[in-house]
Amino acid sequence: MMRRFPGKRLLRRGNDAAVGDLRDLIHNSRFLLAPYSWMLLVYSNPLSGWLKILNECCGLPPENCPGQARRDPQAAPAHRDLEMGLHGATDNALLDRSAEGNPEMPLLTGHRRIGRVDGDNWMRAHTGAFLSMARIRSESLIYASFRNDTVGQSPYAIVKDEEKQQVVLCIRGTLSLEDLLIDIAAEPCSLEDLGVECGFDGRQAYAHTGIVSVADWIRKDLARHGLLDAALSTNRGWGLTIVGHSLGAGAAALLGLMLKQQYASLRILCYSPPGALLSLRLAEEMEDYCLRYRLAVTMCG
Repeated sequence: MMRRFPGKRLLRRGNDAAVGDLRDLIHNSRFLLAPYSWMLLVYSNPLSGWLKILNECCGLPPENCPGQARRDPQAAPAHRDLEMGLHGATDNALLDRSAEGNPEMPLLTGHRRIGRVDGDNWMRAHTGAFLSMARIRSESLIYASFRNDTVGQSPYAIVKDEEKQQVVLCIRGTLSLEDLLIDIAAEPCSLEDLGVECGFDGRQAYAHTGIVSVADWIRKDLARHGLLDAALSTNRGWGLTIVGHSLGAGAAALLGLMLKQQYASLRILCYSPPGALLSLRLAEEMEDYCLRYRLAVTMCG
C-alpha cells in the first residue's frame, strides 16, 4: 500500500531535481554506513569481512594505536619537514594545523598517511572497516572518533570526497546501549539558548533532548580540534555535506542547523531520520539545504 504525503517531493523518473537528489543519496550512502565500522562489515560479510579489515589495516601508522606515547611539541617542525620531503608541499596545511593543535595527532609513518583517529581498538578494526566501507584512501580520512562510552557521544568522521569535491561529515546511527539511552531521552528541549549561540532563531522552538546533546557534543568537538575548518581552508571551493542515518540523521540535521551560519554552502542528507525531531517552523526553514530520505511505503497485514 502506498501512502501519499501532501507537500512532500516524491522521487519520480523525469524529474531532474529529484534524480540529482537520488544520485547524491546513492553516492553518499557509503559514508553513512562506514561509521558502523567492523560490526556492520562483519555482519554483512561473515566470511570476507575480517579479510577486508586486515587488508585496510596493513600499513596504517602505529601511532594510531591506543596508549601511544605523547609527542614532544618541539619535535613537530622536524616531523613536518619529514612529511614535506616525502610528499611535497601540496595539501600540508591540514597536517601542519594538526601538529600545532595537538601533539598526539598522527601525521605520517611508513608509506600511508592518515588523519587523527580517536577511540579505536588495538588492531584498528574500526579504522580498517571504515576505510573499506567508505571506499576511500587512508589519506582521505581527516578525523574519526569511535568513542561511544558516554551517553551524549556518538561516533563520527570527517573525510575528503575528491570525486564530488566535498568534505563529508558522517554520523553513526543507533548501535550501542548508550545510543538507545539517547533515543529514549525524547523530551522536548528548548533551542532558544543554542539559537543565540549559533545564530538561528530558536525562540519557541524545541527538539529531541537526546539528539540535541549529541549534535552539540559534535559541534564542540569540531571546535576543539579545528580539523573541519582546516580541511575546508585547504580545499578551497569545496562544499560541506553532513550525512547521517537514524539517530545520526537527527544529529546531522541539528548539527547542520547549528553550523549553517558558519558554513553557508552546507548541505545535510538525512537517511531515515527519527520523527518528532524538531519544531515544524525550523524544519520548514531548513528545507532548502536539508534533504530527508524516507520510504513512502508501509506494509499492511
